[in-house]
Amino acid sequence: MCLLPFAALFLIFQGCKPDSEYEVTGNVSDGNTGLAVSNAKVYIDFSKLENGAYSNSFSNITETETDELGNYNVEFRAEKVVEYRVRVEGDAFFNVFDTLNRNEWLASESNEHSVLVYRDSKIKFHFYSSQSGITVLFKMMPHSENCGTCCSASNYVFGGIVDTTFTCPVYGNQTIEYELTRISGVQSSQETGQIDVYEDEVNFEYQIN
Repeated sequence: MCLLPFAALFLIFQGCKPDSEYEVTGNVSDGNTGLAVSNAKVYIDFSKLENGAYSNSFSNITETETDELGNYNVEFRAEKVVEYRVRVEGDAFFNVFDTLNRNEWLASESNEHSVLVYRDSKIKFHFYSSQSGITVLFKMMPHSENCGTCCSASNYVFGGIVDTTFTCPVYGNQTIEYELTRISGVQSSQETGQIDVYEDEVNFEYQIN
């Protein structure tokens, strides 16, 4: 405690913090390259008890930005906290939301929470064919999270005369492997390949013949 009147001045110079004051430091880096992400916005939110009831909504306590090494530091006061939430937003990166139990951070101590973020990239696919009788099964290997059908290991099926385009949101700064099976009558063949995703948007074009 830091409330002894005769020692207040001494404790201030010793850097003592009130029981409801918190300090959090951390680092934000690219989850695929490990490189620091500078100028990312870091928000500290919290949910709390109100009139004895738990509120499932979050309010912002404080915010800051990462430095050139991806590091951040915040200090804030909080009482009656149920959960904390760390939000990270960076240019060209997917937003991240990390929820923490209140017991994971301790008052009057230095707490740490680092975050991995992933580049917000897209693959634009174009499959086309002017002849019938050929079917193609296309499947990407596991590569990202929370990108719907683009993340699953299920096949995309294209057959006959087709000209289709679709876009998949994926984590950037990685190489994604794929399998492609070509079926014609009773014969089939398979090929594998890679898609390098190191830009905001990359194109993948395949002519079925």
